[in-house]
Amino acid sequence: KAGCPWTKEGNLELLKIPNFLHLTPVAIKKHCEALKEFCTEWPAALDNDEKCEKHFPVEIETADYVSAGPSVRNPKARVVTLRVKLSSLNLDDHAKKKLIKLVGERYCKTTDVLTIRTDRCPLKRQNYDYAVYLLTVLYHESWKTEEWEKNKTEADMEEYVWENSSSEKNILETLLQIKAAEKNLEVNKEELLDIHVCELETEFFVKGIHKGTVSLIEAEVAATKGALGKWAHGTIHNCFILLLQMMFK
Repeated sequence: KAGCPWTKEGNLELLKIPNFLHLTPVAIKKHCEALKEFCTEWPAALDNDEKCEKHFPVEIETADYVSAGPSVRNPKARVVTLRVKLSSLNLDDHAKKKLIKLVGERYCKTTDVLTIRTDRCPLKRQNYDYAVYLLTVLYHESWKTEEWEKNKTEADMEEYVWENSSSEKNILETLLQIKAAEKNLEVNKEELLDIHVCELETEFFVKGIHKGTVSLIEAEVAATKGALGKWAHGTIHNCFILLLQMMFK
């Protein structure tokens, strides 16, 4: 025991196969009772998986291997997998899209889960620190806005956004024009309704109908620009002439 350690050549200790035959149920229970005083109880508020994911969004997955051989080390035991939902991170729309671009295939759109797997370092603890470092760097980089990002136009966007788009501005301008023309429309409709019913067959009534309808058409055309407005004006005018011919036929 006080001498030099054995070399790997002719060392009988390396030929011994590690096993857990000494861990009988009684021995395991004894060990658990000894460790129980150093453990804390599970929080009563965390009674389902949803609450656990809310308060502890980052999930770390590791694996330990037991093999029957001269060495207890396994190279696959150093692998660390980190999972986190992007919805649990404090990201705006720009930061979320940029982070998805940076991680590439590591993000699952269906489950909204980002998976980072590290195995470059020789030790498990080193890979764990590296995974947390990668998540931290990705988070801060996604919040940065580069100069070339400010030059993005509406045609360069990954998806169509209605808010503050050119289509929204055009629709609002059209609605404002229609609303401004409604004042004249209300007056003209009242003029048409003021005509007495008994004057249906008089020439004065026909002229009044024609004048009021033409005013309505002009107001509608003023609210509608381009060739569509001209086509609508001509079509409505022709329909009105045919209607008068049928009334006084």
